[in-house]
Amino acid sequence: MILADQVEDKAVEIMLKFQPVASDLRMVKTFTRISYDLARLGRYALDIAYVNKRFNEIRGCDEWIREYVKGLGQKFTSMVELSLASIKAKSLKSVREASDLEREVDELYKSSLDKITKYTSESKVIVSDALIVRYLERIADPWSEKMRNSLRP
Repeated sequence: MILADQVEDKAVEIMLKFQPVASDLRMVKTFTRISYDLARLGRYALDIAYVNKRFNEIRGCDEWIREYVKGLGQKFTSMVELSLASIKAKSLKSVREASDLEREVDELYKSSLDKITKYTSESKVIVSDALIVRYLERIADPWSEKMRNSLRP
């Protein structure tokens, strides 16, 4: 959060000193939002670690739950990598792929909730999985939107 605040301060300084044109201003705004979202990501990761520890870790969950969590984590990591690479290259090439991954994360989340209610009976496992999967789904949401907004002409 401290680094996110520093990025925001630097962005304001850039705007005041250099008065960037619209495309540059959009990039400054994008980097500020990415900084905030990375801080938010860290907070969600902390929440996931807390839930995992509080409910005696995900190892006690059914195999399919561990696979869902692993799959969501991998998809999210791919989304972040695609997003950052697209912004760095100033290319819309990966935006569609990141958007597709976001939809897949949303579907995995919904599917996981359906499965939890059908097949899992231990309440700690249900709560733990629902929270972890929800945090991963929430983490994934802003990335494709950020790419679209930052790379608009």
